[in-house]
Parts: sequence; C-alpha cells; structure tokens
Amino acid sequence: MPTPVYYRISATLAPHAIPEWGVYAWRVARDTIQGRTSIDVDTLRAALIANTLNPSYRYFGLPMITAVPRLHVHRTGAGEPLVLLHGLGESHIGWRPVIDALSKQHDVIAVDLPGFGRSPALPGTVLPNAVKLAAAVERTLDQLGIGAYHVAGYSLGVRVAIQLADSDRVRSVIAIAPDGLGTPVERLQGFIAMVAGRGVAMALAPIDGWFPVGRALFLAGTRSLPWQIDPADAKQLLSDFAGSPAYEATNWASLFDMPTHLHTITQPALFLQGTADPLMAPQIARYVGLIPQAKLIYLPGLNHVPISDDPRTVAHHMLTFLNQAGKR
Repeated sequence: MPTPVYYRISATLAPHAIPEWGVYAWRVARDTIQGRTSIDVDTLRAALIANTLNPSYRYFGLPMITAVPRLHVHRTGAGEPLVLLHGLGESHIGWRPVIDALSKQHDVIAVDLPGFGRSPALPGTVLPNAVKLAAAVERTLDQLGIGAYHVAGYSLGVRVAIQLADSDRVRSVIAIAPDGLGTPVERLQGFIAMVAGRGVAMALAPIDGWFPVGRALFLAGTRSLPWQIDPADAKQLLSDFAGSPAYEATNWASLFDMPTHLHTITQPALFLQGTADPLMAPQIARYVGLIPQAKLIYLPGLNHVPISDDPRTVAHHMLTFLNQAGKR
C-alpha cells in the first residue's frame, strides 16, 4: 500500500506543528477570562526564549520536564505486564469490563493518563501530545519496576501506545479504534466532536443525581450498548469527561499531533475496529498499511469503544493475540 501523500507531508511538519508556548498562552487566556489566574510573564517568556533560541528541541518547546508526577494506576493480576491506556476524557474505568478476564493471564496495569481520572496533569508549559504523554507513562512504569511489557489502548490511548512502541521494551501493541492518521478535514471534525462532547458532559454531570439516563445518552456517542456499563462506572466516566483538567489542551494537541514512525514499528500489532464507529473507522486501514506486522479484526455492529459492548469478544481477541505474541 503506497504511503498517503498527507502522511508524508505531516511526518515532515509534525515536529514543528504547534509550539508549546501557544498552548500555554491559550490556557492563560481561558483561565484569565474565567477569573482563575493571571498571566505568568516569566513562564511565557521562558517558553518564547526556548522557541526562539533553541530550535533543536523536537517540538519547538521547553525541554522535557523530568519532574512529572507519578500517574495513578489500577494494577491487578499476574503474568507478563499488560499496560492499558484509555481515550480522551476518560480514565482506566473504560477498561474495567475486560480487566478481570485479562488479569487471569497478565499483570494488568491500567493507567490514568496525565490530567485524566486520578492522575495529575503535566506542567502547564508542557504540550500534552503523544510524545509527552508516553514519556509520563514510561516514567511511571520505571517507578513500578516494569521492564518489557505489552501495551493496549483505545482512541487517544492508541496514539500513546504507538509512541511507546518506539521502545524495545514494548513486546506487542493492541490498538482499538486508533486516532492520529486523520486527514485535515477528519481531524477538524474529530476536534469539533470532542468539544461538543465535553460540553454535553459538563451539562449532564451536575444533574446526574436526578437524571441518570443522561449517562447512557452521553455514552451512546461512543458505545453501541451504553446501558451495559455498570451504573457506577458510567457515572464515573461522565464525571471524568466533564472534569478532566487536561481535556482541552490534549484535544487541541491531538488536532496537530501525528505518528511519524509507523513504518519502523517491528512488534506484532493487533487492530480492533467496530464497524459502527462514526469517529475513527476511516483511519484503521491507514495504520494497518503502514505498520509491517499489523493484523486487523473488524467487530461487527460495535462502536468506537467496543470494550463494554462485547467484553467477552474483545478480551478473547486480546488474549489470543497476546498468547501468540508472548511466544515470540
């Protein structure tokens, strides 16, 4: 399959697509309007100087900040480590329907990405793109003493997993409804959809106590059978989506972020894609065509996050693939 022209162009421009000081300035403007903060001139000046005087930084921003807080993880089971990464606005709760099945054969480490769930956000001047999110995850795994591991993600979590696969520590990759290879129009559509989703969640979360059906209505955008989610988990997912402090900045970064090393990924990769996914279905073939050892399985009738729609099937495909990858 020939490499799409937009992928080749984006691979060249992605490292310079969005300066980190731009995200900082955007956050300052938002918070100032809401009366929560004032402009930190020194921090903004430092970011500007870094962009101007040190173009060697990969993303035209400040150097990697090492003082990244440890991320929250839910860990259970025993066996080869399996790291689970969630989508934008959610948390490790999104993986809960399959965690029990996976933990029977693996040391499951379900991570809350920076600024989501119970994990603290990255420092304000750090752009939450896949590179920086992956670095935070890897640092947490180092702190846990994890060596080699398998990694699985859905949506935004796939983009982070793909970035982690740049390391030899990753033995295999499982990608569910991957984001990151959209055309400019698809990216803009996805960005707007996520902005709208955040607004809906913020409107429904405060009235969840007397309008619990709102959870199912909200989750119907990404799940075919939202009523199958445990009520407490559904409530938490809605709350996460409404209250994640890193949501806007991460959504903005995702508009420009793009993996540029797919052809160098040598690990086995399994892609799972629901046929009823209105968000990312067109991107799946692009990933499979660019990653040498990629395998694609379609999930008929399932949506963007099929984990709760059919947990038995999703867990079966994951475990079958992991057993094969573990023998390599």
